[in-house]
Amino acid sequence: MTDVKETQRLLATLCNEEKYEAAEPICRELLSRHPDDPITLRLLGIILRHSDRAGEAIEAFQEAVQLNPEDHLMHFELGSAYRVDSQMQLALNQFRKSAELNPDFAPAVNNVGALLSEFGLFSDALPWALRATTLSPKDPNFHYNLGTAQLGLGHVDTAILTFERSLSLQGDLAKVHWNLALCHLLKGNFRRGWQEHEWREKAGQVTIDDYPQPLWEGESLAGKTILLHAEQGLGDEILFASCFSEIIEQADDCIVTCDPRLTSLYVRSFPQATIYGIRRKRCGVHVPLAEKIDVQTPIGSIPRFLRNELSDFPKRRSYLVADVAKVARWRERFEQLGPGMKIGISWRTGGQPAARRTRVTSLGQWRDILSLPGVHWINLQYGDVEDEIEAERRQSGVLIHDWEEGDPLVDLDGFAARLCALDMVISVGNTSVHLAGALGVESWALLPLVPTWRWLLDGVNDNVSPWYPSVRTFRQTSQGDWSTVFRTVTELLCQRLGMAVPSSSSALDKVEPVDLNDISPDGAPVSVQRADAYALEASKLQSRGCYREAEAIYRLVLKHFPRHFNSLQLMGTLAEQTNRLPMAIRHFRRALDLIPQNAEVNFNLANVYRKVGEPELAIEHYERAIRKKPDLAAAHLNLGVTYAVQRRFADARRAYQKALELDPKLDVARENLAKLDHLLSGPHFNTKPAGDATTDASLGAPGTLTTTFSTPQMPQG
Repeated sequence: MTDVKETQRLLATLCNEEKYEAAEPICRELLSRHPDDPITLRLLGIILRHSDRAGEAIEAFQEAVQLNPEDHLMHFELGSAYRVDSQMQLALNQFRKSAELNPDFAPAVNNVGALLSEFGLFSDALPWALRATTLSPKDPNFHYNLGTAQLGLGHVDTAILTFERSLSLQGDLAKVHWNLALCHLLKGNFRRGWQEHEWREKAGQVTIDDYPQPLWEGESLAGKTILLHAEQGLGDEILFASCFSEIIEQADDCIVTCDPRLTSLYVRSFPQATIYGIRRKRCGVHVPLAEKIDVQTPIGSIPRFLRNELSDFPKRRSYLVADVAKVARWRERFEQLGPGMKIGISWRTGGQPAARRTRVTSLGQWRDILSLPGVHWINLQYGDVEDEIEAERRQSGVLIHDWEEGDPLVDLDGFAARLCALDMVISVGNTSVHLAGALGVESWALLPLVPTWRWLLDGVNDNVSPWYPSVRTFRQTSQGDWSTVFRTVTELLCQRLGMAVPSSSSALDKVEPVDLNDISPDGAPVSVQRADAYALEASKLQSRGCYREAEAIYRLVLKHFPRHFNSLQLMGTLAEQTNRLPMAIRHFRRALDLIPQNAEVNFNLANVYRKVGEPELAIEHYERAIRKKPDLAAAHLNLGVTYAVQRRFADARRAYQKALELDPKLDVARENLAKLDHLLSGPHFNTKPAGDATTDASLGAPGTLTTTFSTPQMPQG
């Protein structure tokens, strides 16, 4: 047995010296003589894991666990192998088991918290991370992971203190400096943020090309040629380009390298600079340039000298210029879709997995927005989304227009023109929103609770991006919950469209669930009272976008109670939401035949008539709604919009003024009144209420939180 222990000590020494190739044959020979020794199996697993053979390592650790299931180290090693093999849930299970067997084993406790943070489960991660720092208070990595969980929950000030504690224990931890950069930039502490941002390459967030010229450190550029070279992802190339004009003004000559897809845009936007579209090697090796260059800087370092306070950000609306002819062609194409706003949408992003999870939505979550009348929806989502768009059309009836031309992954110049031809863009935080903002397109960016550093924290700069004044931000109020974001956007878009929020969603949360199997043997609701309950339940489904299920219930009720008022009017709103407008008109008129004094039905019917291009009928029913309910501010507002379309501006003014008198908080009526004060601008008069929105594609750049895992210890002899 002494021979076995001595050989194991030798193997541990070889592993510590990273001599895995020499260690493997010794370990296998020992196993041939002692195949059921768990320590030797553990050593073999360590050797295989470090030899990039994670699958074989897992098998060795599994055998070791079977032989010694109560040894917390065996489970810890198996978890580490699963993590290297990207089997994260299995890794988490093993780390949990290790911590269960030995609650004071800090590396396992730390790794549970680190994995939960990688999953985005920061609330679950926090107690594990706190426990790890209690067990091992002088481990800087444990404090780093605690700060990461705190930052993920939005506790930015607390996270800053925790990261500072980590640095007090080890000041050269690049990943800690990187997360401090995120914290300070989110808070708008730009000066400190940019200092910490300089650690980005050492933190593994970017690769910066190794140009040989001296690095620019903010000194005078008079008489000098400067090279601004690309780094990070496409979105950040667009963002940092907002600093180019100031550098161009200072230098004698300015050379810019960029992603080839940006070349045409940059040449047009920065005519005084020399632009090179270069496919970077992503390994730090620079592409040689012919010009004599005096100084150089990666573009991510420019803001350190130009953007240290909010007041340093220019108040201009845009800094990139789209191709005018291409914009005109896209506008002509959009006009062929018919009247109504043209809004571009993008619902998910790329980038690193941890960040991507927080910035991905589904079209189903957009359904309340997409069901609004008076809008043509334009796809801005990059990648192959044809099946998603078709599935949504079949389920909800919403048509999202799509063209191969102007694909942002291929033709960014054409994509820029498409953005400029839209009325607005609504998107999660991705490259489309960066490009729309750089072009000055009105944009709404939908953001998670803790966004990437580019968007700042809630409330900083009044939720308007200092990089892009045309971009307004909307944020989750709790982690992972998009419902409040979409609800707010739906309400504001209704104002933008000059209409009230659809009445079909009112009071739905008061509906008690009913048993849809509680029907008579012939399939009919047992009473009118039960029919009311069914209609209310269906309206609840309808508000969640479950149109097919809701329609089935309405049809069942109307089959047995053809004069059921609630089902008729709700079926009308559903038909409008799914763009079956003749059907909507039919159901609203039948509902009015039953209860002619109902103002809301007149209002909804007027909205449909306006949508089908029957303004006179729309005006007639808005006026009927007002006669029945004079304080219905939304009816006065939409009546004003309809008058404006007819160029009956005096009537429109009176309607807007009445809407404001009834509801002084109805900002869209105030904005439309302001438009009437500028009638002399003639062709520029817009009969739609004010509002803004934007879209984005993908950020393959830094901005994500990182975590540190504890590594397995070598077995002692």
